Amino acid sequence: VTGVQTCALPIYKGIKLMSNKKFLSKKLAFFLTTSIISLYPLSSVAGPTAVGAGGATVTAATGATDGYNFSADGTLTISGTVDQTFPGAITNTTASHGSVDINQNTAGVVATFNNTVGESATDRVKVLKVYANSAGLFNAAVHALTLTNNGESFFSVDGNTATTFTAADGARVMLGRNIINGETAFTSTSQTFTSGSKLNMPVNMTDGHVITLFSGTITDGTNAAGSLNKTTAALQNTSLFTYTAENNGGATAQTITATARSASDVGSTLGINANKAKAFIQAHAAALANSDNDDGAISAFEDLFTEAFDTTKTEDSKLAKQSSPQTDVIAGSTEIGRAHV
Repeated sequence: VTGVQTCALPIYKGIKLMSNKKFLSKKLAFFLTTSIISLYPLSSVAGPTAVGAGGATVTAATGATDGYNFSADGTLTISGTVDQTFPGAITNTTASHGSVDINQNTAGVVATFNNTVGESATDRVKVLKVYANSAGLFNAAVHALTLTNNGESFFSVDGNTATTFTAADGARVMLGRNIINGETAFTSTSQTFTSGSKLNMPVNMTDGHVITLFSGTITDGTNAAGSLNKTTAALQNTSLFTYTAENNGGATAQTITATARSASDVGSTLGINANKAKAFIQAHAAALANSDNDDGAISAFEDLFTEAFDTTKTEDSKLAKQSSPQTDVIAGSTEIGRAHV
């Protein structure tokens, strides 16, 4: 309970009583209410932790409740060896100041951000970088002048800003289910998926859905075609859907369109018969239709589609075979390795 919450009710009651003439005088009412405020001053409410030119390092499991503010152009280094959660926003006093480095260097460890990184598209942090063998899960919008991913990055919502976007060889970029048909993932003026990087589309992106991956100026630093070719190479088809990248005529947007595989194609991809393939398709559709009540089923598919299974399809095949006789056991048919939102 904050000072503001604690003092709000008695202040209101004091004013109410004063208005009902239940105090001897307005002067007494004013004295009592201002005395309460003096006991719980507004300044007692904590603000964001300042990060100056010397920077700061966070290794604790939970970051500052009220977030961090770059009072100078420093670096906030996130380097815990356990899962870390950041409930507060990361802001800056001066636009395009501050670097956020996610550098856990520990397999399986995730830094989760439940508030914005950078205040807006015009008030960005200077750099957001996810290092190799590190992972960032962003449950609110990210606004960065330079966004570099050398590890794993999961973006849960639309409306992000990555003026210069780069995914390195071996990196994986994942888009979450809250980025839906017709929405835009990033505003960007330069984007490069380096050879060997991977891009996973949302688990609920189905046949005919179109998501704008980048809006702004489409180029890899050389031309629009270069950006498109690199995005195409990074896109990871799943056992149920294929994806096509396309630049619009003015090279101001790069879109991704999903196309459903036929049952025979799904069967061929997974090495299963047509009946099991149809059941697998139906199980995915049922999980999406029942999203409010069966989040585990969606998470199971999300794990299958965004992890290493996209190359071997071994786990997809296992789940397809299990979904054929009983589709209501999907959520328990595979171990969920990480909590995607």
